[in-house]
Amino acid sequence: MASGPDPNSFGDGAKRDEATTKVPSKDPKKKDDKKEEDLSEEDLKLKQNLELYVERVQYPNPELQKAALESMRQEIRALTSSMTLLDRMPKRLSWLELGGSQRKLSITINKGGEFTVSQLFVDIQDFSNLEKLKVAWGVTYPKPHKAPKKVAVPSHLPEKLMKLDLQCFPDAELPSLLEPGKLRMLEKLYIKRGTKLTGFGKSVPEKPTECSVKVLRLKFLPRLKVEWRELRELYFPKLEFLDKYQSPQVSFCPCDGIGIWRGKSNQL
Repeated sequence: MASGPDPNSFGDGAKRDEATTKVPSKDPKKKDDKKEEDLSEEDLKLKQNLELYVERVQYPNPELQKAALESMRQEIRALTSSMTLLDRMPKRLSWLELGGSQRKLSITINKGGEFTVSQLFVDIQDFSNLEKLKVAWGVTYPKPHKAPKKVAVPSHLPEKLMKLDLQCFPDAELPSLLEPGKLRMLEKLYIKRGTKLTGFGKSVPEKPTECSVKVLRLKFLPRLKVEWRELRELYFPKLEFLDKYQSPQVSFCPCDGIGIWRGKSNQL
């Protein structure tokens, strides 16, 4: 008995190619795999090592915890003093455990959770030798699912800190230790892309502060509202250089055509 035509073949007997449709995966593990493909071999190895140490720190064995922390310290100190916060760092492990000997530190915060701006500056106190600090929040920095625990904000920054660079600052107000009157050692302050930031404090000071900032850069701050007299005479009385860009409510500043002002002592 003759068999019927093969549905998978054409008239010439060739096999029909199987039709496939790619459906985007919603599996977060596959997304993580894609991210890992973008990392260099060296970065991927570092990421895997740190995640392994983080896992071991959570073990109940104190000796294993200690060994994992020491390995993390050595790994970080071998880098160029630049650190990125791990997205999945366990709550009970503070990232400052990685060591506080750095003079220059760059931190990227990609996820919110309970790690608030206040908590960042609480933890940064342990970096006693820190001279330069850059903190960048992710552009899509998410709000925590629940109200974060309130923490007591320290009264001042690390004593040796000379330069602070804040990018994509997520809040409408600066924490109290960053108000100009508390910046008695800092010489350079950069604030960029803080779309919610409205001012340097809850009220304008009645007399000049003791702020030591000499170089101030304010960029992409659409809601920051301050007049030149307040900025120069009250908030930053020692100011020698201002770089203002795309901050329309920072008003009446005697800047040149590209937003630069230099004091008399800073003229070229």
